[in-house]
Amino acid sequence: MFRQIAADRGFVSSIPTETDKEYYDLVLETAERYLTAGRVRLLKFALSLRYYSPRIEMFRQIAADRGVPKNCAAVVEINGVMTCNPGDIDRLVTSATSGSAAEVLQMDHRHPESDASSTTRAVLYAEPGSVGFQAFHDQLGSLATQRHVDYIFRPFVRDYDEADSRRVRLSGYGVELQMKSTEYKAQDDAKVDDEDRATDDEDKVDEIEGFVFSRLSSVKRNPRDP
Repeated sequence: MFRQIAADRGFVSSIPTETDKEYYDLVLETAERYLTAGRVRLLKFALSLRYYSPRIEMFRQIAADRGVPKNCAAVVEINGVMTCNPGDIDRLVTSATSGSAAEVLQMDHRHPESDASSTTRAVLYAEPGSVGFQAFHDQLGSLATQRHVDYIFRPFVRDYDEADSRRVRLSGYGVELQMKSTEYKAQDDAKVDDEDRATDDEDKVDEIEGFVFSRLSSVKRNPRDP
């Protein structure tokens, strides 16, 4: 679905900038064109739980570690060299050296027509719908279709404020989980059966022809008594 939305000109050209609620409504409205009703409900549930928030934060930290500049709307890294200008892509692809390509992560969005074995890897850090995203995406998608690059996309929220007071808690995160240690003592079933059988045998010997000797011994009188 990501590739379809990224290529949806109507979605990209109408990204709202006023409120997060408008952005949320637009995402669901666009998703309804590509997903079944059941999948749309599942998407709403995932968004309400902020299921993807940790992944977005992970990509933000990866971008910071890679040295992605925040003053660019979109940044592409081609084998270790970064640029904010889509016009530099062809030159960087031609001059790319092998051995310096970024590592591909399991959560990365790889263009379906990319050549995964290509020694030239282009990693785009951008926010879908942001200024500059479409120009990068179209050009890199074309190169991936021609099997010239391995095109990877990573969401990157540029306008992120760590001191933003609107931060909320994530469902299921920060919860203390305590496990009670329970010990189980193993018993030898054969030994238990033998002990039960021995007790039954003793009970049988204790009674002879109707006389229960254990009962008699408990009530017998002292032989010295008159």
